[in-house]
Amino acid sequence: MKKLATLCAMIGCAASAPAWPASLNPTLDDRVSIRGGPFFASIDSSLAIRGQDFSVEDRLDDSKTTFAIALDWRITSRLVLTGNFSQLSRDETFGAGTPIGIGGVTIPAGASAEVDFTTRQFGVNLGYSVVRNRTTEFGAAVGIKVLTIEDKVAFTPGGGPTVVLVDDDTTQPLPVLGLYLNHAFSRSWMITGRASYFDFDVGDIDGKVVDLFGGVEWRPWQSVGLGLAYAYTDADVTITDAGVAATGVAYEYKGPFAYVVLGFGSGR
Repeated sequence: MKKLATLCAMIGCAASAPAWPASLNPTLDDRVSIRGGPFFASIDSSLAIRGQDFSVEDRLDDSKTTFAIALDWRITSRLVLTGNFSQLSRDETFGAGTPIGIGGVTIPAGASAEVDFTTRQFGVNLGYSVVRNRTTEFGAAVGIKVLTIEDKVAFTPGGGPTVVLVDDDTTQPLPVLGLYLNHAFSRSWMITGRASYFDFDVGDIDGKVVDLFGGVEWRPWQSVGLGLAYAYTDADVTITDAGVAATGVAYEYKGPFAYVVLGFGSGR
């Protein structure tokens, strides 16, 4: 009985012991963390409409403030599940002062024209930290990114019916491969970064997407912090679906991302 009691005591101590020593920065130990805030994007995008390139920024602003959010769940000391969502939507109606040629069709001067360009990105990644200690974690991730592209170009001649040149809505799940790094300099300061690239040919979509993210975080409180990062996304997509008018979509989003960090629980 004495040996059994000793064994039970040892098992109990092992179960209550932390999986690894406390990290220098609490962000590295959060069981769940949420990051959300405004993304001040500078944009360069174009559509290939019936073989003719159309620059969206010729008609819409080349900058946009939107909201992005990310969620991290630390399953174990080295295994992390992440999810993120962002949307960039721009639409504008304007009067054509001069004739505008798009995809072999000319929008006459004086017509009311409408341009709408929206992209959404939702991603889920599972990462494994190859390096994991009190100050640093570095690992690789694999996952799925769902990319949605909506584009519409239409015009209404004075007194005539509306002519729709483009009205497409394409959604495609894509494989993702990437790397990530978190490094703490102190109890309050750390840097974070990630990079992913995928070159794909899935169904009616062929192209590539590059995502880069790098930032610095200040964590003055145990559960609340602030971050400032620079985000960059570059996509070049070709769509072969016969029912799609815009067969080529290219866009580049880049700019600062300011966010709040909320941490909950401990993954130790």
